[in-house]
Amino acid sequence: MRQALVWLLCLGCAKAPSSLAQSHEDGHAAPVAAEAVAVADPIPDGKVRVNFAWQHHGIDAVMKTHHLPPGSRAKLWEMGTAASQGELPIGDVLEQARLEVSPGSVTRFVLLMENSSDAPLYFFAAPHHVNPVQLSLGFKFKCLCINHAFEIPPGHSWYRVVELRMDEAFVGNEITIEHALIGLDEARKKEFELPH
Repeated sequence: MRQALVWLLCLGCAKAPSSLAQSHEDGHAAPVAAEAVAVADPIPDGKVRVNFAWQHHGIDAVMKTHHLPPGSRAKLWEMGTAASQGELPIGDVLEQARLEVSPGSVTRFVLLMENSSDAPLYFFAAPHHVNPVQLSLGFKFKCLCINHAFEIPPGHSWYRVVELRMDEAFVGNEITIEHALIGLDEARKKEFELPH
């Protein structure tokens, strides 16, 4: 039994490739998967890249991030719904759901969610977390995880103006801020709805 096991181990080792770039018989290296060699966009000097990620639990709608329209004076935490996105204070989509900001800056932008169903949509956001965690010190994200539930009427889009503050002494050049969005039923939503 022991000899059979040793023989199988040796056979397995002999057949295992020596590396991802194992040479072919013609002397050329085998191609490496594109994902393994993909290079991220460089981060400009003096900037911090902030990525936004969203998990969706029990909710089909997807959260999107937009710039404010040029010249907008939208107030922090301004919020509302409309049947047409053209009625909302939203500018261009944030490419790849990320911002590049400077230490010491204050940046306002807009969260947007569309309810394309024929029923109201109720949700809340769990407190965000940051990756890598060691870069959690030095910024404030005034967002939507405020222990309240939100509602989007059928066929409407919802928006909320949020703000990211980076301290002058922030250390690091890239972070990801992730929220989990959780769908609710109407009864649960009423227990935690925002005051009017």
